[in-house]
Amino acid sequence: MYLPSTGDESWAKIVGWTWRIVIIGIGILIGWCFIEANEWYSILLGVLSIVLGLVLGYFGYGWGYTFATDNSRCPNCGKPYCISYIGEKTVSESIVTKTEKINKTLRVKRYRVGIKGITWRCTSCGHEGYGEKEYEKEL
Repeated sequence: MYLPSTGDESWAKIVGWTWRIVIIGIGILIGWCFIEANEWYSILLGVLSIVLGLVLGYFGYGWGYTFATDNSRCPNCGKPYCISYIGEKTVSESIVTKTEKINKTLRVKRYRVGIKGITWRCTSCGHEGYGEKEYEKEL
């Protein structure tokens, strides 16, 4: 069963920014190690490493974001970010009570849990699909 991303891409942005920071950091670290040698060719390699780290870091955001949102592609045409959600229907739903112990005090929490059926359509090729997603919401 294929279910595209639901539109909340905040976690994907975090992955993208993490990739960007890691790549830039590695480039600066390598560049700084070369610059510390105080030879003209080492300084040149250090500056090139820093520039390469900045350039790859700029693109690293896109790589990380694409990696994290790979399920937002249409399974028929393969184009990214073309999913349009048509409807959402509750397939099953129930209320669950959980008891938690917090600082020697029992606390009762109620949750609404269930399965939602989501219908979507690709805006590029018109392919329609259906998937089910579990959810849990505190009352």
